[in-house]
Amino acid sequence: MEYVYSLWHEVDIIEEPEKDEETLIGLYSTQEKAEEALSRFKKLERFSAYPDGFGVHRCKINRDDWTSGYAPVWY
Repeated sequence: MEYVYSLWHEVDIIEEPEKDEETLIGLYSTQEKAEEALSRFKKLERFSAYPDGFGVHRCKINRDDWTSGYAPVWY
């Protein structure tokens, strides 16, 4: 296996950016499995208000993706 597929859900609240959310839902061995999970999660109340917030991303394993800089995380 050279790649995995991550399923994310993001909510950007322009009026209140401190309430933005990024949720890693899971990692899947194929894009098809990630999209099946997306279909399941899209129906859940927690995610249904923002159905366009989902994204499936192909990630190469055993490789550094973040090599410089930083990303702030707000809690």
